[in-house]
Amino acid sequence: MNIVTLGFAVLLTSTNGMAQENLQTIQTVSHKGDKTEHNGAKLYVDKGCVACHGKNGNVPTQLQYPKLAGQNKEYIIAQIDDIKNGLRTNGHSIVMRGTIIVDKHEMGIIAEWLESLPVNIIEENFKNTKGAELFKSKSCNICHGDDTQSPSLSVYPKLAGQNKIYSLTQMKDIKSGERNNGNSAAMQGILHDLTEQEMAILAEWLESVTENELSLADK
Repeated sequence: MNIVTLGFAVLLTSTNGMAQENLQTIQTVSHKGDKTEHNGAKLYVDKGCVACHGKNGNVPTQLQYPKLAGQNKEYIIAQIDDIKNGLRTNGHSIVMRGTIIVDKHEMGIIAEWLESLPVNIIEENFKNTKGAELFKSKSCNICHGDDTQSPSLSVYPKLAGQNKIYSLTQMKDIKSGERNNGNSAAMQGILHDLTEQEMAILAEWLESVTENELSLADK
C-alpha cells in the first residue's frame, strides 16, 4: 500500500468513527419545525460530512472549514459538484475531493436539510458597525442581500455567521484568483480594491451577527 492510499484509508477510518459517534445526536434534528426526521440529517452523518463540518452543520472541527447550516441548497450542490470535478481546488477542497462519496440524489437531500436549518441574526451585532458599513459601501449586499442572508441568486452563498477564518481565506483566494470556480470572477471585481484589513473586518463582522452554535434541544 503506498503512502497516498494509506493516508486516505486512515482518513476514511477516522471519518467513519466520528460519524458513528455523532449519529444519534444528528438524527434528532427536525426539518423546518416539524417533528419528523429528515433523511438529510442521517445521510449527513453516514456520508462523513459531520467529521469536518460538525454537528448540525454549524460547528466545524476546524475554523478553516465552512459552516453549512442554513446555506442555499443550490449553492451547496454547485460547490460539491465543482470540488468533485476539480473546478474548485483552493484551501481544503483537495481533501474534500478525495472523500466525497455522495451521488447527485444524496447530495440534494443533504443540501435540502442543511438549507432548512435556522440561522438567527443578533440584531445588535448586525447594524451600525464598521463591518456593516463596509458590506454596503463595497456593494457586497448587491449579490448577498442587505441582510447577508438573501442572495440575489440561489447559487450565491448566504454569509451570516460564517467562520471568520474561512470567510477571510475565501475572499483572499478569490481576489488572488486561487479560487476561480462558479461566480468567483464576478466577486473578484468587487474585491480588487479591498485591503486585507477591510476583508478581515468584514469576515469578523459576518461571524458575529448570528449565534455561535444552534441548540439541538430547540429543534
